[in-house]
Amino acid sequence: MILKSTENIEFQKIKVKRKMNNDSFFKKRLDNENKTCYFRGVNKDDGSLSLEITAMRRKDPEKENAILNAAVHAFAEQGFHATKMSMIAERAGVAAGSLYLYFKNKESIITQIIIQIWSQMYDEYHLVNGRPDFSAIEKLDALIDLLFDVFMDDPEKAIIFVNEQHHLAQKGFSEFKKQEEKFISLCEQVVIEGIEEGLFNPHIDINIYKEFVFGGLRHLLDLWAHEPEAYKLNKMRQELKQFIKKGILR
Repeated sequence: MILKSTENIEFQKIKVKRKMNNDSFFKKRLDNENKTCYFRGVNKDDGSLSLEITAMRRKDPEKENAILNAAVHAFAEQGFHATKMSMIAERAGVAAGSLYLYFKNKESIITQIIIQIWSQMYDEYHLVNGRPDFSAIEKLDALIDLLFDVFMDDPEKAIIFVNEQHHLAQKGFSEFKKQEEKFISLCEQVVIEGIEEGLFNPHIDINIYKEFVFGGLRHLLDLWAHEPEAYKLNKMRQELKQFIKKGILR
C-alpha cells in the first residue's frame, strides 16, 4: 500500500528500510536534502509491520532553467543539428548525466523552449484580448507590440523561434502546436472582432491574412536577430503596424 507520493521527481536514488517509529525522523532528513519519500507498509514474517521508504530526488527548477537558457545560446550559435547534449551540459554547469534526468534529447529541450515562448505570448495577449475598453485596432497594435517585445531582450530566442519549429514539425515533434494554435486563435478573434465592428475589410480571408502577417513577422525577426544594427526593432514595429492597417496606398 502506497502511503505517500509526489510529482516532479527525477529517479530513484536510494532505497532503505526503517522501523515504523523511525520514519518521521528519516523523512525530515530527506526533505532537508531536497528529496521526497515514498512510504510502503511491509508485512514481516513475524506479523509485525515495518516501513519501506524509497527516496526520490525532486527536480530543481533553477537547474532546469539553467539548462534551457544554455540551450538557447547553444542552438542560436551552433545551430540545432551541430549542438550536442554535452555542449548544453557544459554551458549549464551540470553533469552530462544530470542533463538526461531533465530532458531525454535535444528535441525535448528545444520543444520546451518553443512551448514556453508560445505560452508566454498567449498568457500576455489573453489579458489584452479580454479588455472591453480596447477596440480591435488597439488590440491589433498591442499584438504587434507583444510579438516584438517578447524577443527584444533575447535575439537568440528569436533565431530559434523562427528557424527550428518547421524542422521539429517535419520530424514529428509537434508538442508545441497546441500552444501555437491557442495563440493564433486569439489573433483570429481580433480580426473577426474588427470586421464585426466595421473597422476591418469584411472580405478579408483570415487564413491568408494570418499566414501573410506571421510569415512576414518571422522573416523580420530573423533579419533583426542576425543584424540588429541594420534592422532596428522599433522601426520595424511601427512600419509593420502602418502596413498591416493601411497598406501601401496613400
